[in-house]
Parts: sequence; structure tokens; C-alpha cells
Amino acid sequence: GDPFGLEKIILLPTTDINYPAAVAYKDVLGRLIIISHGSDETVGGMDADELANYIRKSRKWKKGMPVTLNSCRGAEDDDNIAKDLANKLNVPVTGADTRTLTIGKYDIGPWHSLNVPGTERTIPYWPGNWKTYEPKK
Repeated sequence: GDPFGLEKIILLPTTDINYPAAVAYKDVLGRLIIISHGSDETVGGMDADELANYIRKSRKWKKGMPVTLNSCRGAEDDDNIAKDLANKLNVPVTGADTRTLTIGKYDIGPWHSLNVPGTERTIPYWPGNWKTYEPKK
């Protein structure tokens, strides 16, 4: 683990079009950042239970450390993986309410976007939001 609490987990293959932006993404002191593909129900192919177990075993997360899911749709709609994970880890979890986009090595965050047919790319047209869920007391 990083003695300064600068921690991130990249759940992307090195060949992924988003990998350069994941590596360049700035760490945030005292926060675990997970960079991955995702949906409102999964991150890196894991549901909230599997992801919570993965995070606990990662040795990068310390009890009480907030988490950011830098993945598509992690906080979309009212029932989502960010909310579920906040309750499972008992920490605030932040996620995007839409897709997250990269351009080369730049992460541009949550954007509503259109697919470019026949490619892995999308065209951003309206900014999305980061939403944070507090654990239920």
C-alpha cells in the first residue's frame, strides 16, 4: 500500500483504449479510486458483494476510506452499485450518473454521449454528474 494513502485499482487490460487515462488519473489523498468498465449493477464484472470483497482483500483500502468508482453508470438511477457498495463497506462511495469518458490519456469524467457506429468511441454532448452515497446508519 501507498504510505500517503494515494490508492487506485485499475481493472482494465493494458490494451484497453481507456488504459492510458487510467494510469494518468490523479490519485486523491485518503481515497480509493477504482477505474474500470461498469454499469449500474457491476464494476469490472463484479456485483456489489464481489467488489466489496475484492476491495477488502486488495490491501489498498483501509477501513473508513471513501471510494470513487470511476466507471460508467455506477451511480445511475436510484438503485445502483455505488449505493450498495457504500452500505457494504460503510463508507461514502462516489460514482457517475452516466458514462465516463476518456480522450487519449485524459479522463474527462461523466458525460451523456452518443456511440460512434463501428468504433469503441462516443461523442460527449451533455455533462453528467458525480454522485456520492453515504452508508445507511
